[in-house]
Amino acid sequence: MANPLLAQGLQRFVYPSHYLSHPSQPVGVIKIKSEHQIQNEILMALSSHDCTVCRSNAGKVITKDNRIIALFPKGWPDITGFEHHSGKMILIEVKNERGKLREDQKRFAKFIKQYPVLYGVCRSVDDALKIIGGK
Repeated sequence: MANPLLAQGLQRFVYPSHYLSHPSQPVGVIKIKSEHQIQNEILMALSSHDCTVCRSNAGKVITKDNRIIALFPKGWPDITGFEHHSGKMILIEVKNERGKLREDQKRFAKFIKQYPVLYGVCRSVDDALKIIGGK
């Protein structure tokens, strides 16, 4: 029986060797999806479900001529957007199956829950669709 996890992702993860689908695979190694890959899948899915969404970069960048550009504040979610039909803001923090929220992300989650915003932590497209009430 083939393991569907072998066909997904970029990061290595140790898994019992009897789950391997092909004898040429290194024993006990499978790949899991990176947060970047999950994020791209969520962006594509939400875009096809009556939403406008984009990647949100947080922190600061320094230009070649040494100017500092402030981006979103630390802790801001990975995806920002809105639903077309309701106008509600969408904020999604993306984590892979092993990812954990940092303290600044936990503070943001607590802060934003007081507002009528579609917010959540997603590990898959299905998680993101549940946030917007899609299928």
